[in-house]
Amino acid sequence: MTRFDSQGGYAANGEFQVILLSFLVEIVKGEGNQPVLNFANQGDKCSKFPGTELFKCPEIEQTTLPLYHLSRRSNNSRREDIQTCQTKHNKTILLSIGGATYSEGGFISTNSAVSTADKIWEMFGHYTLTSTINRPFGNACVDGFDFDIEANSLNMDVFANKLRKNMDGDQHSSLTAGNDGSIRRFYLSAAPQCPQPDWYTKDILERVRLDMVFVQFYNNYCGVSAFVQDVDDPQPLFNLKDWNNWAKHDAVNKNVKVFVGVPGNANAGSGYASQDKLGGVVKYSTRFDSFAGIMVWDASSAWGNGDFISDVKKYLKDGGGKGHRVARGRLGGRG
Repeated sequence: MTRFDSQGGYAANGEFQVILLSFLVEIVKGEGNQPVLNFANQGDKCSKFPGTELFKCPEIEQTTLPLYHLSRRSNNSRREDIQTCQTKHNKTILLSIGGATYSEGGFISTNSAVSTADKIWEMFGHYTLTSTINRPFGNACVDGFDFDIEANSLNMDVFANKLRKNMDGDQHSSLTAGNDGSIRRFYLSAAPQCPQPDWYTKDILERVRLDMVFVQFYNNYCGVSAFVQDVDDPQPLFNLKDWNNWAKHDAVNKNVKVFVGVPGNANAGSGYASQDKLGGVVKYSTRFDSFAGIMVWDASSAWGNGDFISDVKKYLKDGGGKGHRVARGRLGGRG
């Protein structure tokens, strides 16, 4: 897998704006009651904190994730490397929670959901000198969280809303200000299946203020492979119109953006569509105000698929310049 580093690989590629690290597969039930990360073929870059299954990933910390300086000191080159990924390459890094193997069932109570959200934010959010918690990415701070929930889960919306509250509070804190005094934004997203309503993310979609949704238009009857060229509305199965209606009328955030999720290669998921077909999908999708671009599962699959990335990016540019590319990086289990 190509490295997510600050000099090359995904980080330096201008066709991607957002990279998702996938997945945080267990939130509360890992060894030692610690979370469990599964970064697949990036796992060999990590060790584990003693007595837990929780990864400690100094290489990812040093070369992958963005971090605004928490002080004006310049004697920490590790921070400078991470900041380069954020500022030089303008990448947003989200940690995706869940995945196809998630099976904890959520949280037994709202209090548990709230306290766990605080813990996860302390682990992956802004770093403070007084923190003693195990932090897989060290001083690095992710730009937010994504929810790819594919099983019944209780109180997941409570958990997400507390993360939202924590992020919004830190967004205006001097701890997360950039060296130029800019305010750091944090993001919350979800990755529902395309059928509506998506049963497993229903509570999050109805009750949480999301910035974007990466709708999985694959592995389903309503995916991009069902798109019919040269057919105007209504499309018989491809249901982006329904998701646009959700964004405009039912979402908590009426400015939420919708990304069309597609497999990056034939081996990445059922319902793969070629670049040529995706050109028609993009052209059709630009009529919807909520449409913001293409999400690709996964980055490594797309990377090995010839000109797939550059071709789809060209379609996005030709379609009105609205689109952004999202690499849903397979650093974990299948999605």
